[in-house]
Amino acid sequence: ISGMDGLDKHFIQRLSHDSRLRYRLKSRPTERPSYAIMLECEFDGVWQQVVRADDWDGGPHLDIHSPNEASPRKEWLYDSGDNKLNCKQAKQWMLENWELQRNRYDRERNHPLN
Repeated sequence: ISGMDGLDKHFIQRLSHDSRLRYRLKSRPTERPSYAIMLECEFDGVWQQVVRADDWDGGPHLDIHSPNEASPRKEWLYDSGDNKLNCKQAKQWMLENWELQRNRYDRERNHPLN
């Protein structure tokens, strides 16, 4: 995601000593892209993007990364038609699921065939 996308607000929310959410938001989210929320987790001293929620590519979705796949798996989220509400719902999903996603990614790192 480039720096020329209009996402002008940036901050990090620490979830644990080795997990965080990185937010990139548009101050006035009238048009897309309006947000990107990344779950980043540290494994063996290296921060990895585990899941990204954004509204690129036509609508709200999750990009679910795997250490064993070159490209993330895309899961579409409900599009309310309201960019602020979509962002709020994506944030809520991340807060509710970050531990499960961290554990999934770690399990895939340790067992590449599963």
